[in-house]
Amino acid sequence: MKTHPYIQNAQDLLEKLDFFGKSKNVAFRGHENAAYFLVPNAYRQQTLIATANEFPVSRAEINKWFVNEEIKNFVKDYTKQHQYHSLVPPVIQRFFNYNIHLTQYNHKLHDFLRKNPKYASPKDLELIEMRGEQFWTEVKSFVHLIQGTYPWLINYDFLNGTRRKAKPIEDVTGLDETFSQHYGVATSAMDWSLNYLVAIYFAIHKLIEIDPITQSYRLTKLPNFPKTLSIFTCEKINTGDQMPFDMKSRSEIILNQRAINQKGAFIFFKNTCSHFMQHNEFPSLNYYNARAVNGVDTKFFDFTRFNVEVNLETLLILKEHLEKHNINKAFLLPELDSL
Repeated sequence: MKTHPYIQNAQDLLEKLDFFGKSKNVAFRGHENAAYFLVPNAYRQQTLIATANEFPVSRAEINKWFVNEEIKNFVKDYTKQHQYHSLVPPVIQRFFNYNIHLTQYNHKLHDFLRKNPKYASPKDLELIEMRGEQFWTEVKSFVHLIQGTYPWLINYDFLNGTRRKAKPIEDVTGLDETFSQHYGVATSAMDWSLNYLVAIYFAIHKLIEIDPITQSYRLTKLPNFPKTLSIFTCEKINTGDQMPFDMKSRSEIILNQRAINQKGAFIFFKNTCSHFMQHNEFPSLNYYNARAVNGVDTKFFDFTRFNVEVNLETLLILKEHLEKHNINKAFLLPELDSL
């Protein structure tokens, strides 16, 4: 990832982003803190912890799922039926942990969309209704999930001497995450914008506020207030089956009003399970970009990061520029009245 060596001030940042903005193939993302990694909100450690804490099944009960007799017998019988290099117990445990994350994540998505049906597509509502309210909290659902995904995790040999290469199931949900992402749920969809002004808004909106006494702008009192913010650019420069992630075009997603106003685009990882099984953590764009920059993998996207010092003068200039172009909370975050 290229980091622009030096941004002198807010005006310098605007000029450089405006240059990139003239390309139709560039997307933008803003971070209020330059230390943040490019990782979907659902995969951030604090979100994983919060999602686990909100799950209505205790950790003690989940531990019993891991030693469920039906799962143990399934794994043992599958091992006997196929000649392959068996997975060692720690790897199987990692696979179980991954599926617990999926279970907790899908429970959260289903619960949100069930309570907010206007934010769901008709297809998603049908799926939610079919599964029922308790689906993701039942041990039998976890058993079926393991039975359906475990066989694809394995390399095994056929009697005729050929070998089937492992092909893990990489999908994390069957629901459209773009609705939930824009209406309050941390998802595995990483949202970007085709308008750099939108990226600036999301980089600064938590950093500046109006003082209720003086009615003038001031810096907010965020804990660990950042010294530097970042605006990222992302340009697709290559295609191929080996892409570890891809940016869905606007024609490939169901657009809601917030996505429309924000000129939203979304990056989805294509190998979430494979990455977790190899590294015991969820993927980030930083990881794959580093591999591409170091020549380990093909470079499919070109990323540039612009860092600028956070101070009141800079934020005021950026906010004034946004207001000039009518980029504000009311426009970017409207309520979704209908699909």
